[in-house]
Amino acid sequence: MQIKFTAPKLNLMNVASKYGFYFHHASPSGYVLMCLWMDQSTPNKIPAYADHYVGVGGVIINSKGEILLIQERR
Repeated sequence: MQIKFTAPKLNLMNVASKYGFYFHHASPSGYVLMCLWMDQSTPNKIPAYADHYVGVGGVIINSKGEILLIQERR
């Protein structure tokens, strides 16, 4: 789970940290991102640095066994 904080609500970062959120990165455009890995059964897989890009995709299989694939544009 991720939360972006922008002014004037940056003071809420203290509350988020009490619930286990940790600082991930800050952007020159004016936000702070905090993360929380919620799946206790697997290790945290959130990239350690903000220079990673994550693609988005999906697969749907219906009851007839037909497959719909969704791919990121770039």
